[in-house]
Amino acid sequence: MVQLIPDESARRSGQMGAEMEGKRKGGASVYVVSVFVLILSIIVWLYTFQTRTINAVRDELDSRLLVSLLGAATINVEEYGRTGQRVIHAAYTGEGDIFGAEENASYPDACLEGALKRLNNLLQTNLKLDGGGQGSRPVIASPVTLEEFKVLNVYDSGEGEQQVYEFIWNNGVWNEVTHGINEAVYVPGAGDRGHATALVEDTTVYAKISFAIELYPFFPGLAEHIPEEARTLSVSMERSVSIRTSTG
Repeated sequence: MVQLIPDESARRSGQMGAEMEGKRKGGASVYVVSVFVLILSIIVWLYTFQTRTINAVRDELDSRLLVSLLGAATINVEEYGRTGQRVIHAAYTGEGDIFGAEENASYPDACLEGALKRLNNLLQTNLKLDGGGQGSRPVIASPVTLEEFKVLNVYDSGEGEQQVYEFIWNNGVWNEVTHGINEAVYVPGAGDRGHATALVEDTTVYAKISFAIELYPFFPGLAEHIPEEARTLSVSMERSVSIRTSTG
């Protein structure tokens, strides 16, 4: 049997205590790191989910805005049958120079108001909005508002000359811009997701809508601890559609 002298026994006891203390601290460090990794993973997951939700809502509303705008882009059939002009606003009287006919046209007329009314009705149907413009989906946090609507009528003289008459609706008021003969006029809202600008070569309609997206619609418990101004994201989107006809 081995007898340990007091000094040796104390030394070994101290070593064992130090090893146990080291293991304890090491275990605590692993725990802290694990909790940190877990919290970071949750944050990354929430950010990814939030980004995908926003993109999905944007894509859906963008396609529904485009479809609604297509429905509103209806030419004046009587005017087209009489003069061949593919326009929404019936300004051409069939007499004299078409570039001077706009001065005597009633404005805004039933064609412009009709296009605006069709757009509003289609937006309400396609975006599933109630009478106040509020969407049925919890992701949409505010009423969807039509910020601006444009009708850009392109008149063609048939001799290589074109002129664009632009009618702009904003806050319930129509305004008119008469562009010069063969003046290059551009409109936003073209291309993928409406991020491009296009040259107006045919009669075109344009619309811009705005709304707010709820960033945490499926986490009400989490949203309660987030400042109100940080729970939503203001979004605006715009689209334009040109009217082309074909014969055959």
